[in-house]
Amino acid sequence: MLGSLAALAALAVIGDRPSLVTVVEWIDYETLALLFGMMVLVAIFSETGFFDYCAVKAYQLSRGRVWPMIMILCLIAAILSAFLDNVTTMMLFTPVTIRLCEVLNLDPRHVLIAEVIFTNIGGAATAVGDPPNVIIVSNQDLRKEVGTFTALCQNLH
Repeated sequence: MLGSLAALAALAVIGDRPSLVTVVEWIDYETLALLFGMMVLVAIFSETGFFDYCAVKAYQLSRGRVWPMIMILCLIAAILSAFLDNVTTMMLFTPVTIRLCEVLNLDPRHVLIAEVIFTNIGGAATAVGDPPNVIIVSNQDLRKEVGTFTALCQNLH
């Protein structure tokens, strides 16, 4: 918000002040709606205790062993962040991870760093996993030139 206001102020200073209609045309409603929807999903998951459930399941599946639990937590975080915003996923996963690390007498920093790496990988894997991906995919000019997100990913190898 502040960056937008600063950009408009800079345009006004150099004498190229856009009209209100032009400014409204710059707003990408598609991206805003998708991000809003993802935040609603994350709020629902948080309220229902889904992230706590995932952590308990990870602990049960690993039978209290450290490395399997870390790998399960990282995989869950990566899968969730492929479909939800990775920053919010980490913000909700962090307290759960810290509690599990306290139970296992682990330093939570190392586990959290691994989860952050996995959430970044998961977020980069899909078109909706990360806000920059959403912005790129919703760009009409790029969509005409490249095609779908899947077509773009197929050419990355």
